[in-house]
Amino acid sequence: SILFTFLLFARFSTPAKATDVPTVQLGTTTLTGSAFLNLEFYGGIPYAEPPVGNLMFKPPVPLRGLSSPTFDASHFGAICLQPGESASSEDCLTINVFKPAGLAKDVKLPVLAFIHGAGFIATSSAKFNATAIMEQSISRGTPIIYVSFNYRLGPLGFPTGHEAAASNALNLGLKDQLVALQWIQDNIAVFNGDKSKVTVFGESAGAMSITVHQLNPNFKNLARAMILESGGAASGHAFPPSRGQVDWDNFAKAVPECANCKENVFSCLRGADSTDLRNAITTSWTQSKDGFPFMPVLDGPGGLLPELPSGLIAKGKFARLPFIAGANLDEGTFLTPPSVNSTADIEAVLMSNYTTPNVPSRQLKAAVSELLKLYPDNPALGSPFNTGNETFSLSPQWKRLSAIGGFQYGILSCIC
Repeated sequence: SILFTFLLFARFSTPAKATDVPTVQLGTTTLTGSAFLNLEFYGGIPYAEPPVGNLMFKPPVPLRGLSSPTFDASHFGAICLQPGESASSEDCLTINVFKPAGLAKDVKLPVLAFIHGAGFIATSSAKFNATAIMEQSISRGTPIIYVSFNYRLGPLGFPTGHEAAASNALNLGLKDQLVALQWIQDNIAVFNGDKSKVTVFGESAGAMSITVHQLNPNFKNLARAMILESGGAASGHAFPPSRGQVDWDNFAKAVPECANCKENVFSCLRGADSTDLRNAITTSWTQSKDGFPFMPVLDGPGGLLPELPSGLIAKGKFARLPFIAGANLDEGTFLTPPSVNSTADIEAVLMSNYTTPNVPSRQLKAAVSELLKLYPDNPALGSPFNTGNETFSLSPQWKRLSAIGGFQYGILSCIC
């Protein structure tokens, strides 16, 4: 009620002038944020050393403090290098905090940490404005602290192939996320956050990331609960890095400075121009037969994804956290190749592009056949749902596979 909200903020808030510029003391540095509506925003805060030069293709190095006495945190940081974004940068590992304005120092609120999606190759934390969810949390009397962050994408965040495997350079984007989540544990108290009440929330690749992290029992030290939207550890690829060698080679060859480099490709790429790297990411993405060529891979003993999720779950090797899971309606339409034109095409996609438990080929084919019986060749039942027999100038089989794809991202997010 309005009365409850008024009483809540009488307890939680201290008077603030409309002209006040919000500040927070982070270690020895004063962060200057921005204020709007009933919120304070602190953005573009580095949480790791810039992954450039010799730190490119290496695990993130946590930043232990900012070097200057003041820092302008009134805007988002640069987005990570990606296709179609001329303003994207290699120096992009930053974190953002939204909080209700004018909180008393002793107030500690639960934290919602959001991990963005988009196929591990695009978008950024800046694309998701938290104003609406923050205002809703305040209006219902359950205010929160909202945190979001960038992580490396594409071949810079998820290099694959033999050199990446030999150089401990696999799943770097996932490692960025862990450093950001540890930053929350170390620093969120100065933003009125309660580090013991962190819920991680991810959509698509973000949800997949969270459930990969969940496969490490120690993840419970970084989060107490999960919200999974359209993704899970079992809803995407989980192949060995060798499978992505062709995609990696396509990326490296598309960088003019490295087109003829046969060995020590990492060294060559570290000296390449950012514009050339960005263009090469676009080229390799469009050339890939998988559509999403740079994703988490199996990284062996001691890694973040040492074996198939199904095997780890069966062994009880996961953090037991409460969760909410669901899927966006028609999510599968975003993932289904428009060239799908027959039942054989559907079978080929299911057999080749998604990892499955280690079962004989005959058994896998039988399982796919049973799945197709549950999704009959009837465009009125396909996705986009509730569109009748309309096929949008594509094959009815495209709608059929899109419906299966929606199942993959919705239901499999629950069973990992």
